[in-house]
Amino acid sequence: MPGTVKIALQSPIPAALKTTFSIRLKKELIKESGVYHPKARILLLNGSSGSFGDMMGTMLRCGIMDESFNWIFGDGHVIVTGNCLDGSQESVALLWLIYAMESKAVKRGGYLHFLPGPSELTNSRGAWRYLQPDYAVRNVRSTHKYAILFDGNNELYRWLRTKNILEQIGDMAVLQCNLPQESRDFLPKFPGKRFPEGVLNRLQLPLNKINENDLAFIHGALQVPILVITDANTGKVIISEQDKSDCYHCKSPILIKDDKGRLPMEKGQLEIAIHT
Repeated sequence: MPGTVKIALQSPIPAALKTTFSIRLKKELIKESGVYHPKARILLLNGSSGSFGDMMGTMLRCGIMDESFNWIFGDGHVIVTGNCLDGSQESVALLWLIYAMESKAVKRGGYLHFLPGPSELTNSRGAWRYLQPDYAVRNVRSTHKYAILFDGNNELYRWLRTKNILEQIGDMAVLQCNLPQESRDFLPKFPGKRFPEGVLNRLQLPLNKINENDLAFIHGALQVPILVITDANTGKVIISEQDKSDCYHCKSPILIKDDKGRLPMEKGQLEIAIHT
């Protein structure tokens, strides 16, 4: 796919923002790495509402993007957990927004991770793939090609197939639970290691069914000291540190690590306003 292909997408967004946002199609789509080594802030967002407006508002409030859809989170990493794809135009537009911001983050030294949830796993092959999305009408003075996009949303489908349900980000494993059987198709490829089968079994449990023994097993199998587990259906989050009995329960958006790479692990500090 030529990297010069750029489109503008219309969507229901807050009145203060532009009526369209631009998407530059990726030159190639390859399977995401399962391991990352960030040196800056890590922020977790929940995209399960499927609302474009809600996600836009959260990204603006948390200083991830500005009103012109530019990435302003610097070299920070943002993790968006899915379960938002219900096949509606708005949920598809939300995925297009994440697709677009992903490339913009990389250009600024940051990274946007998208971890698919049950709706993406079960609906990834749905009829929404073949629907012509609501692309903006091309300006008569524009020189951008757009006919190549008439395969509906299949570019977005191909992009989804590169995603992981679990990623190791620094000394943490960030993962979703309460997942369906289809999650096997979205396993990360850790260098030199086979994905532990026992972890996959536990990821199919809801968060309130994961006990201390399950957490200890996942810690050991993935060889990470910190687990960040979100329930794909409820949006609830637990943060577990290895060899510590207490887990921290919260809801996104949460700042998992600050700009010095520290965990804000004092009770009550996880559910914080990013700008106070």
